[in-house]
Amino acid sequence: MGGTSAASGQPECLAIRPPRNAIIVANSWQCVHGFTRDGDRCQRIEVPAYGYIHNGIVTCHAGFVLDDLGTCKRITAPANAVVAGNDWRCRPGFRKQGDACIAITASASHVIRGDDWNCRTGYQRIEDRCEAISVPSHAYITGNGWSCYPGYRRDGDECAKVAVPEHATLRGDSWTCNLGYQKNEGACIPLVAPANGYVQGNETKCFAGFARDETGACRRLVVPANATVRNNRWTCNPGFVRSEDDACKKI
Repeated sequence: MGGTSAASGQPECLAIRPPRNAIIVANSWQCVHGFTRDGDRCQRIEVPAYGYIHNGIVTCHAGFVLDDLGTCKRITAPANAVVAGNDWRCRPGFRKQGDACIAITASASHVIRGDDWNCRTGYQRIEDRCEAISVPSHAYITGNGWSCYPGYRRDGDECAKVAVPEHATLRGDSWTCNLGYQKNEGACIPLVAPANGYVQGNETKCFAGFARDETGACRRLVVPANATVRNNRWTCNPGFVRSEDDACKKI
């Protein structure tokens, strides 16, 4: 807090004078625990029975809830419910409906999960009922749905056989080309090593000292003076740096 000296006309620092039940914090003041700021003074916070102050706010102990009058009212849980913190929840097998807990009725196709129900394996939930899952040929039940057997893939509501071309291997519901072949639309064609290159796995590479050009061919690297070949590229030797004209200039 600052002001101006009448004698010198220069700014001066004025002492902060906190009110009762307050402490100085930086260049201001704040009320101590149990009090709240009301203008230029600290007003005591009224704490009701079964309540306490948390971060300057009146909070009720577990089992009580703050009502509109500012008092902590004991929570009365309905039948088939338990008090949880400052509220209540239904016991397993019951669900909350308004101010009551309604029993969940399980059937041969239902299984109760806490305060709700799910369909058993082999059934799927549709609104408030469980319907048996219709499994197509070449498929099996997985929980509340179905999956195709290996070698088949899902196609709408059916399982279609995966067509595996020659020189390929089935992978789940798809396929990959064998080593030495590459995928070309729905077929696997042999890889052909370019001149000065070789086949590795499912791709072709250039020998050391060669690099691919715009056409995909392996061309011999043009290595400037004071440079060393590193596989399919070159780098300048220690003490030299690559220039814009692809030469190695001394540092």
